[in-house]
Amino acid sequence: MSPSSHLPNFLGIGVPRAGTTWLHELLSNHPEVFVPHLRKEVHFFDHYFDKGPEWYSRFFEAVASERAIGEITPQYMFREPTLDRIAEFPRIDRFIVMVRHPVDRTYSHYGLKVRNNHYTDSFDDFCSRNPDIVAMSRYSSPLTRFAERFGRDSLLVLVQEEVTRDPDRAKVELARHLGIDPDAFAVPDGKVNRSFIPKNRRLYSAAMRAVHVLNRSDNEWLVRFAKKLGVKRLLARGKRLEPLAPEAFCRLLDRFEGEVERVEAFLGRPIPAWRGREADMRAKASAPVERQVEGRDVTSSPEG
Repeated sequence: MSPSSHLPNFLGIGVPRAGTTWLHELLSNHPEVFVPHLRKEVHFFDHYFDKGPEWYSRFFEAVASERAIGEITPQYMFREPTLDRIAEFPRIDRFIVMVRHPVDRTYSHYGLKVRNNHYTDSFDDFCSRNPDIVAMSRYSSPLTRFAERFGRDSLLVLVQEEVTRDPDRAKVELARHLGIDPDAFAVPDGKVNRSFIPKNRRLYSAAMRAVHVLNRSDNEWLVRFAKKLGVKRLLARGKRLEPLAPEAFCRLLDRFEGEVERVEAFLGRPIPAWRGREADMRAKASAPVERQVEGRDVTSSPEG
């Protein structure tokens, strides 16, 4: 087998907290697809490019007769150097992007920080202090950059809310894009990579830092061994993250003014799931609130 066959021909390039773990599991169970088993997010084109193609190829050494060979690192879409670096690998000619409503994706990223990094401040504070993470919910500009560089047809953009509602349609679109059999998919059961608040937040945060260090030092086998022992499952026991309040949703939505329209323009179609979500949350945020004042029911606005 030639060395080039140990390198990918497709990439999942975005976006974080929009279903890329689900996508990785879906593709990993297809007989005509190879994705790395050592590490889900390889980060070659952003963090480890200096290690060279030989280091990258080790994640694909087990490739046999699969037609679609790739990896999913959802930060690729937002990091400028990746465009030129990916272009140095002409075998890579297809890209997959999963997007989610900008506000919900940002809140899910907040949940990730609460879970993995012992973050305790409010969501509003999180958005103010992490503009780079909020920027990851502005998809239209990086999508346009990739389309201009590699061609619009090279990009398959899946909307997470639509995939959740109709996974069979997503399978057909993926199969067409990757040139594989749509009937050979096995859709993963249930949700994966949920946001939650660990019972022991400090211990869980320390464990996630250890995972990061082990991955950077190419000791993924220790991470896999710990997972088999159920260490992550044991540390993960805790409560679910509270749903995002309508008022907080609308405050952040105002910061994304025009972004949904730009994504719809890129796709060439509306996204009803996003529009419906916005209408529902705006209605809830503006609904009167009933409260007790001196024994009487009083109706007021949320600001009142």
